[in-house]
Amino acid sequence: EYCENNGKKNALASIGVFFDNDDPRNLSERLPAELYAAICALEKVNNEQDLIVFTDSTYVINCCNVRNPKKNFDLVNRLNDLLKERKGKSIFKHVRGHSSIYKNEQADRLAYLGSQKTD
Repeated sequence: EYCENNGKKNALASIGVFFDNDDPRNLSERLPAELYAAICALEKVNNEQDLIVFTDSTYVINCCNVRNPKKNFDLVNRLNDLLKERKGKSIFKHVRGHSSIYKNEQADRLAYLGSQKTD
């Protein structure tokens, strides 16, 4: 995820989801929350495939399997509904942001590109 002016009234957020080079499921969009990136990834992957989500967001990881979330309840509930529906394993692993991990850097690049969109 990418956020310009984070925590301020004029904040601009976007996400990037990177599967692989030239993968049509790659995503770059302006969006309201980093949880949406995980949701988009879960929606785009075959439900029966095992999935490892690498994220630099401990918030996203901590939202997995949460019941009755105190904030972002619609997104947290959607994330957990998708996880429950999956037949394949779903593992969320934390990676340090901006640490030259190729796929994380590509997701950051896509998130930045999403922030430049005007829609």
